[in-house]
Amino acid sequence: MRLLFRNPYVDTVKYLGVFINSRTNYVDPSAALRKFLGCFNNIMSVLGYGRDEMLAVFLAKTIA
Repeated sequence: MRLLFRNPYVDTVKYLGVFINSRTNYVDPSAALRKFLGCFNNIMSVLGYGRDEMLAVFLAKTIA
């Protein structure tokens, strides 16, 4: 009877918002960048054309 060995290690690890590949030590910041750009686009769409600086600071503090 042949037993299948299951690897207990994972391929990627999420640390401080970035994914690190365990075999190549490649750092993939795309998830953190995607979240940042999503928040940025949300703030800019709420502001519209009449961009008030105080409103932008308030929205940045509430979202982040």
